[in-house]
Amino acid sequence: MPGGKVFLFNHFSAKVGWIKDLSEGGVSFEFLYKEGAVVDPEVIDLFSYEYDRYYLSGLPCRKIFEIDGEERKGGRKTRCCGLAFKTLNEHQRDQLDLLLNKYLVVN
Repeated sequence: MPGGKVFLFNHFSAKVGWIKDLSEGGVSFEFLYKEGAVVDPEVIDLFSYEYDRYYLSGLPCRKIFEIDGEERKGGRKTRCCGLAFKTLNEHQRDQLDLLLNKYLVVN
């Protein structure tokens, strides 16, 4: 995923993360970690300022994993979280396909 291009908003804890991997089945994202914070979203939004102000809201999901991420400048810790999408409606599937096929390059 191109760094800093698409972001994720977690409804559960109002966290914003940057997406690392994205597919039709789910997403992994990195976020700044605060000691004791729990990340277990049930609904997320995807958005980008660079891709025609792309915004896709209300994606139902469940957490698959959460692991330590990279350490950032100033010793700030990050975590990486993987989510599987639950059943998406037709509009959500179409918009996710648009993001995957129009804007993102597969390596």
